[in-house]
Amino acid sequence: MATISFTYDPNELNDTDEDDLSVMWYDEENDWYHILDQESIVNKTDHTVSVTTTHFSKYMLVDSKKWYQKWKKQVEYQYRNTNGFHFAFVVDVSGSMQGDRINKAKEALNSFADQFTENDTKSRITFNTSAQICSYQYNTVAHFKQAVSSLVANGGTEVSEGLSLGASDLYGRGNTKEKILILLCDGDVNDCSSVVNYCVDHNITIYAINVVGSDSAALQIITESTGGEYYNAQSASDIGRIMQHITVDIDKTDSDEDGLPDILEEQGMLTVNGRVFTSSPETKHSDNDGISDGEEMGVRYGERLEDYVRVKYEYIGYGESAYCFYFDATSDPSETDSDSDNLSDKIDPYPLSYNTFYNYDRKEAINYAHKYAAEPNTSNYYYFKNGDCANFVSQCLHAGGIEMSKEWNFFYQGYHIPGNHWLFEDYTLTWTTAYSQYKYFLNNLNISTGEVIVFNSKADMEQKLENGTYDIEPGDLMYFQTPNRTYPTHATIIDSVSTTITFSAHTKNRENTSINEFWNSNNGGKVYIVHLRGFVITS
Repeated sequence: MATISFTYDPNELNDTDEDDLSVMWYDEENDWYHILDQESIVNKTDHTVSVTTTHFSKYMLVDSKKWYQKWKKQVEYQYRNTNGFHFAFVVDVSGSMQGDRINKAKEALNSFADQFTENDTKSRITFNTSAQICSYQYNTVAHFKQAVSSLVANGGTEVSEGLSLGASDLYGRGNTKEKILILLCDGDVNDCSSVVNYCVDHNITIYAINVVGSDSAALQIITESTGGEYYNAQSASDIGRIMQHITVDIDKTDSDEDGLPDILEEQGMLTVNGRVFTSSPETKHSDNDGISDGEEMGVRYGERLEDYVRVKYEYIGYGESAYCFYFDATSDPSETDSDSDNLSDKIDPYPLSYNTFYNYDRKEAINYAHKYAAEPNTSNYYYFKNGDCANFVSQCLHAGGIEMSKEWNFFYQGYHIPGNHWLFEDYTLTWTTAYSQYKYFLNNLNISTGEVIVFNSKADMEQKLENGTYDIEPGDLMYFQTPNRTYPTHATIIDSVSTTITFSAHTKNRENTSINEFWNSNNGGKVYIVHLRGFVITS
């Protein structure tokens, strides 16, 4: 247990009241910011805000009132049918629902109850060997929840009887509101064709929620036949999203076909840290950075928007919890450089986080390769005469400006024998061994894109180069895998790229050599290329 304290300058608070200062921590595993307004202690004399914690994380000082208001109101693009709905919840309480399944069904029902409006009518029907109405349409939310708490799972499974009772109940309420039947079960469904036809004839929409989380073709047929939808509910956030799907809607007009409805782009889209992004509904690329607005907001065009809106039922401050609906944005669709760090969003691996960086000079790396390809640089580095390929490539990268690190380095110790080498040198395997080097740069997103380009044959390479399938440049890393190996064992640096590739390497020592040298003697081999960004993120 430890106490964390922040010091603040009251003259720099602007419109923030001291009493509203709170500590917040970022839950990296679940991607959420937890406000600690109840636990934070504000000392107006010492100008500090303190909180006691039991774990290490990222902590920050925030205005808890602004955070609360952001999530309490959210963005007003969603609308709920003010006329209300006629709901019938049909719940499987058969023996197969015992344990976690019935608990998840209860969780779903209580979640729905929290979102009822005064204009909704609702009933709850249970079924096992037979079906019965357990709570009626005009009961209060409290009565509804009380009935939910008493659910017990046992007996057989008569889904059709439960659906039939729910449909009859909805039909009896008349046509004053939209009629929705919500089935909660574990996917064990018998023949329900007659009741489905009844629902179609009487404008009753069926939604099915499978609390097991696995697919059920039968449930999909039931829901699709009535114009409803089928869901898997694996968490509380899933349940919250499902209720929103059923009862909340937006105008889906998407003028620029970027995956974002116009109303969202105009009124703004909330992100996990409370920022609201807007974009133009008239153009697919509002900031002309080559990334569509939908991509920047984490939405794929042509797919259901609801699948990309994240939902969490979370504490938002001032003693309240709420369903929080937000987008998992990767960058700001209205800015070419969202974090103002002089790296455009298109190339920045962390477009919403300000980073410092330095450039990788490809030309200098290649100049070094040509200078020392035939005659190794033994004045500054040890030459491994039986296997110097990775060592040589590392030297080229270092000459291009990539700084040594704790994980990738060649340091000198001892003394140097003129014309020979350094004694007692110290180096990492990532510097001197091809496969270790390959993995290091491939997985280091501060330097590479993290994607490996694989050529399985000469023909495969030529086709992809001709089509311009990949970004490959001089100064990128190229590794060879011979047919008798399962991983790359030889490191080279690329000299040029056209309809073919040339490279420089050691062991044997070669300068600006055609890649055909490898293909001609290694039928069945592979080539791996790691594309470097052209800059290195340092923080």
